[in-house]
Amino acid sequence: MGNDREASLARDRRHGSSDAPRRSNRRSNREGPYARIAVLRPHDGRTVEFEAGYIRHLEWHRQAAPHVEYVGNAVYEYLPGLSRGTGEPQPTARLELTTVDLVPGAGGAFEAALGAAHPTLAGETLWYRMVAGGAVPRYARLRPRPTLSALLDERSDQALADGVKDLIARTTVEILTLRPTLSLGLPPARE
Repeated sequence: MGNDREASLARDRRHGSSDAPRRSNRRSNREGPYARIAVLRPHDGRTVEFEAGYIRHLEWHRQAAPHVEYVGNAVYEYLPGLSRGTGEPQPTARLELTTVDLVPGAGGAFEAALGAAHPTLAGETLWYRMVAGGAVPRYARLRPRPTLSALLDERSDQALADGVKDLIARTTVEILTLRPTLSLGLPPARE
């Protein structure tokens, strides 16, 4: 078992170091000194299937990479006490993603304001705190809705809690479209 794990680690390091350094220093388009390393271990007796699938996965990255800009890769913590929902957004056709960058030291006051506004949340509203992968403090809010017009009709609900304006350095609101064929493990989008 130890040899299989060591072999998997070695394979994963090779794949990680050949692909990820370009992403870590994407603004200058130079390879940087960092690599994203994932450790995967095939289930017993499934090494051949794993390697074949991983090769297809890496080929997909090679084909997709020239056509995309890597814009983010962060780890967020779900905040159930500030949210309405389970932490995993419902697979709806549209999703509003609001990213909130705070001024330094404002995280506690921001979360307190969100907590005070919690009873007024309408519809599924999920809050997350970034813990790694970018400038902190950063928060993300997801609001899944079935249609674009549902999001637009709820613009008044889009406003953040009272008293947070001076805590915010920058806010970005995006509307994302669910593409079930480009997602793993999701049921079809709700109509």
